[in-house]
Amino acid sequence: MSAPPFQIPGQPFFTELFQCWRKTPKKTLIRDLSGCCPEATLERFLYDVVTLRTRLWDSLDEHAKQALRDPNAGNVFIAVLATPGYEYAVLCYTIYSVGAVIVPLYRKAPGVLVEEAKYFLELCNAVLLTTGTADVQHAQAISDQVGVQSLTFNPTQSLPPDNPTFVLESHNGCDPINMEKGFVLLYTSGTTGPPKGVLHSRRSAVAGLRSLMGHMGMSPHDTWLLHSPVHWMGGFWQFFITLLAGACVEFCASVCNPDWLMERLSAGDVSCMVMTPTMLDTMEEKLDTAQKSWPSSRYESVLAGIRALRVLATGSMPVGPVRRTVWKNLRGGKPLVDLYGMTEELAMIARTSWESDDGIPLESCGIPSELVTLKVNDEGELLVKSPALFTKYLSPNPEVMKGVFDGDGFYKTGDLARLEGGYLYIHGRASQDVIRFNGWKVFAPEVEGALSTHPSVSQVIILGVSDLHTGQRVAALLIPKWDNASGNKLDLATIRGWLSQEKGILQYKLPTLLRVLRPTQKYPVTSSGKPIKPRIREELFNQTELVNGTVEVWDLAAKDPGMAARPFDWAGI
Repeated sequence: MSAPPFQIPGQPFFTELFQCWRKTPKKTLIRDLSGCCPEATLERFLYDVVTLRTRLWDSLDEHAKQALRDPNAGNVFIAVLATPGYEYAVLCYTIYSVGAVIVPLYRKAPGVLVEEAKYFLELCNAVLLTTGTADVQHAQAISDQVGVQSLTFNPTQSLPPDNPTFVLESHNGCDPINMEKGFVLLYTSGTTGPPKGVLHSRRSAVAGLRSLMGHMGMSPHDTWLLHSPVHWMGGFWQFFITLLAGACVEFCASVCNPDWLMERLSAGDVSCMVMTPTMLDTMEEKLDTAQKSWPSSRYESVLAGIRALRVLATGSMPVGPVRRTVWKNLRGGKPLVDLYGMTEELAMIARTSWESDDGIPLESCGIPSELVTLKVNDEGELLVKSPALFTKYLSPNPEVMKGVFDGDGFYKTGDLARLEGGYLYIHGRASQDVIRFNGWKVFAPEVEGALSTHPSVSQVIILGVSDLHTGQRVAALLIPKWDNASGNKLDLATIRGWLSQEKGILQYKLPTLLRVLRPTQKYPVTSSGKPIKPRIREELFNQTELVNGTVEVWDLAAKDPGMAARPFDWAGI
């Protein structure tokens, strides 16, 4: 007598996977290069999700179960601390299957600190911490500190039957879980204070992720190479749309570096991936070196693999015409896909096409997504309305939502933009006081206020300066006091150490560019004496000043001497 079929939740995302399983049950869905579960088929993945679902449900207290049963009750949050790979994927889908909100935590070594995890879990009142096999001890330390139960998923203890069968739970074609309930909570650095959570609903997830899947032309034939952090929006959507399409996602963060990537791409079987602008530059340098020093056959195989990529996308900071042109040439005419999005929007706000960029202005970031409605206000700020937009922020600050939307429900992005000829152009930040450094947000007045109390400093101006690799750097313009006119000890190492140790400024907020003026030197100000930051940037931190040594530049790979790791030094994310 055959075993009864396992029931698959009749919910969006599972319905797509179920249809893929019916066609190709033995298809490889996940490759995990971290070693925990090297390859997993569609049927293995579905089996592990439905069986773990029972264990997870049994781990919840009655209050949480009641909230999940009640479509009008509040959200139930469950955190994930697992290596990006198979365990992470199973845990995320299992949490989604019971109607709870996925809360991914930072995993890469040294990982989220216990104090940071305590903040994240208590802010959303998480009821459970789920974890993979490599993080059991760390999860237990967090669990003990927060007082929340932990649940471990170990694939080696999962014993699926041969050829398991599945059926969809019947709900008359409707998702039994309220679509306005939460889907995922992604933490992002705020301009001031600790990180805030960005909450997306199940409805916004369905709209946004399906839109992304369509934009990327995803099919079960694709293999997506995923190295991006999966607790950030960029890595999260890549993982989800790949599984949604029934394609193969290859988690490679544990092994990915430029040399490994060159060899991996030379195999020619990867069809999709995202590279940050920094990664593109590194790979361009590697390719240039390889062309000069490698055997031609080896170089050509790597180049062929890059050209075999159906989708090579980039984002997170402006790409620029030069990069797009260089990579289009490297790819034999295939375009580099430029993506413009943000944590608050689960679809792309704008993007170029993976099929062709003919006619698309190189300075633009492409055409707006069909899901979004855009407008530019009188101050030049881009505003967005979309069914894939986030629901709200979670923060200890009771006024965190103040001024986030305009009177018509449009989200204020904080980016200056223009819409012209159907294309979107981004011109920087609306506020000169918000600096975007490598994905983190730095509030300039916070650093200015701290540094202004330095005993040798008379005046200080903090501003953002464009950088190809990080988006922007935090730049400090200092005028020393008269009794310190030589500028002694006003170098980057000194002020970074002082800001960190004396003022508690977190590492990601510390200046990485410094220019010290003489007390008699002038800088651009308004008639009322207010610093004109755009002109200061243009005149005192231009490329010539950066190259000739007038501006001190901090090596981002260097470690600050004597600076120990502290909670939230990198915002816990």
